[in-house]
Amino acid sequence: MSTQSITSNLANSESIGKSKPEHSTNFFLAFDHRQEFARSLDGLGIPNGEASLTKAVIESKQLIAEACQKIRNGSEDLSANFGVLVDEQYGAKAAQMLKESGVSITMPVEVADTNVFDFCYGKEFGDHIRAFDPEFVKALVRFNIDGDSEVNAVQLKRLKVLQDWIERNDCKLMLELVVPPTPAQQTECKSKQIDFIRNMRPGLALRGMETFLEYGIQPHIWKIEGVDDHTDAHRLGTLAENPGGRRSAKCIVLSSGQSDQRVKHWLSVAAATNGYRGFAIGRSIWKEPVRDHIAGHLSRSEASSIIVEKFSEYVSLFESTRAKLGRT
Repeated sequence: MSTQSITSNLANSESIGKSKPEHSTNFFLAFDHRQEFARSLDGLGIPNGEASLTKAVIESKQLIAEACQKIRNGSEDLSANFGVLVDEQYGAKAAQMLKESGVSITMPVEVADTNVFDFCYGKEFGDHIRAFDPEFVKALVRFNIDGDSEVNAVQLKRLKVLQDWIERNDCKLMLELVVPPTPAQQTECKSKQIDFIRNMRPGLALRGMETFLEYGIQPHIWKIEGVDDHTDAHRLGTLAENPGGRRSAKCIVLSSGQSDQRVKHWLSVAAATNGYRGFAIGRSIWKEPVRDHIAGHLSRSEASSIIVEKFSEYVSLFESTRAKLGRT
């Protein structure tokens, strides 16, 4: 079935008429990746050709969706604040299945794998949002305040179009802020990515958030790349919660497909910080079990169970850290 026909069916489906979940979604399993998802399957012997790869990606996303249903039907503590990020291009069937199961869905609006934010369905982006009726609309923007000023201006203008549409249509915005280093910043950090991540990126993210707010872009959730330092996390969380008379928001951790050890550190820092309420993690959870399933090393059920276990582990770490510090 084509994406277009799936979208058409969703638009006429009774499931779309369901009200959005009333709980506060804080923990997201992210599998809205598109070309990046396809690249994650490299080296697994999938037959050559776009059709074969597309089929493999779609089936993999349905496997992840089955894991999400297990989470939704599991313990009340785990499912209460649970949601997913899923795309239309490869994940329309998965989105439909999860929507019908009562899972909160968030869907991306941006063109994938581009350095300049733009709408993946052009001027018709609103029609595609309405067809799925997600709890949040997600916009990923690569934005460095010290980068190309003309590119930054274009992105701000396009994001304001999205912000205005969201306000008119009673939706919620999740803004995923990715800060790529400029060549000068790479040189300053001696070309070591870790130096940029630890020492420069948090401050650039904060200045980026301030710029968005000044331009009238007010997300309900800031999806922010993980930070190592508690002081940096505090500054980001404080701005989200107290944005100078604008809408109060919350931060969630973006893991960027990093190692398990690094993700856990970022979650511990965030959980200890006001303003941070959860995470949106994807590849760090599903990449290996999906690959192992395709390679024939895991059954479908085994792969989905591993996804559930890893997601549950991250939720437990975040919540237990908050509990130890007396945060609610």
